[in-house]
Amino acid sequence: MGTLDNVYQMLEQLNATSKVNDKIDLLVKFIQDPLFLKTVKYTLDPNKNYHIKQLPPVTKGNRLLMPTKNLEKELFKFLKTLAKKTGTTKQEKQQLADFSWDSNDYDVISRIVKKDLRCGVSTALINRVRPGTIEVISYMRCTTDINTIHYPAYSQEKADATFVNFIIDETGKVKFITRAGSKVRQLNKLKKYIFEHVNLQKKIRDPETGEIVIKYHPKANYVNRVFPGEMIVRKEGKELPREVSNGIINQCIKGTANKEDIQDVILRLWDTIPYPKWIEGRYDVYYRSRFYSVQAFCDNCFGINQD
Repeated sequence: MGTLDNVYQMLEQLNATSKVNDKIDLLVKFIQDPLFLKTVKYTLDPNKNYHIKQLPPVTKGNRLLMPTKNLEKELFKFLKTLAKKTGTTKQEKQQLADFSWDSNDYDVISRIVKKDLRCGVSTALINRVRPGTIEVISYMRCTTDINTIHYPAYSQEKADATFVNFIIDETGKVKFITRAGSKVRQLNKLKKYIFEHVNLQKKIRDPETGEIVIKYHPKANYVNRVFPGEMIVRKEGKELPREVSNGIINQCIKGTANKEDIQDVILRLWDTIPYPKWIEGRYDVYYRSRFYSVQAFCDNCFGINQD
C-alpha cells in the first residue's frame, strides 16, 4: 500500500492530463493502488459526507502526536466514523487535519472532505474504468423528446418539495436518500409504519421456545426496490410552504428536527424500480405498470399517501 504523497502525485498527474483517453490509461494503472482506490471511493461516494467545508491548519508538532505505523489506515477509519455522524466538531476537524505529515498529505485529505478530486475525474469515468466502484444515485425522470412518449401518457404533479429516493434494500431495511445522496434521518416512526404494512414481516413459531415471534419475510413483494418521489410536510391537512417544508426536511438530514415536525413528514411517490435497475439507470417497463405497483404499495400503506 502506498502513501498519501503517492496519491497526491497520481492526482496531480491526472490533473495535468487533458485528453480523456490518456486519463483512462492512467486510471487503469493508478486504480490498482489500494490507497488511491480508497481515496477515490471516500471522495466520490455519495453516501459519505464529512460536514467539513475547510480543514483548519495543522497543529504545530503534530508528528509527535500521530502514530508512525498504519497512519493511512487510521485516517480512513476516522473518516468512516465522521461519515456516520450528523455533524463534525471543531476538535474532530483539527484531529483530521493533524493526520497530515506534509502539505501533500493535507491536500489529499482536503480533497476527500470537500468531495472533489480536483483532477478532472468524475464518478462516471471511474466506473468506466472499474465498473461498480462508486454507487450512482440515479435520478430518473420523463424524457422531453415527444417522439418517444407513448400515449395515453401520465402527468404527475411535483410540489417542488424535497426529492427523495425511498429504498427498501434486500434485507428489508428502509432508508430515504436525497438526490445528492444525503440520508434523511429521524424518520424512525415512518420507517416502522412502512415495515409493518407492506408484508415485510411474518409471524412464526420459534422451534426452541414455542413462542410466536415476528421475523422478516425474505420474499416480500417490495424488497430490493426504489421508490422515487418527494417529501412534504403537512400540518392540519395543509402542505406547508416550500421554504418551510424543505427547511424541516433539511433539519431531518442534519438530525436536528423537533419531534412535532417529524410526525408531519409525508411521502408522495411517483415510481417504483427494482434496485439493480436503479443502479443501472435504465428500466424498460411501461410507466402504467410501474405506477400500478406504486398504487398497490400505497394501498398496503394506507395513510402514508392518500393523494
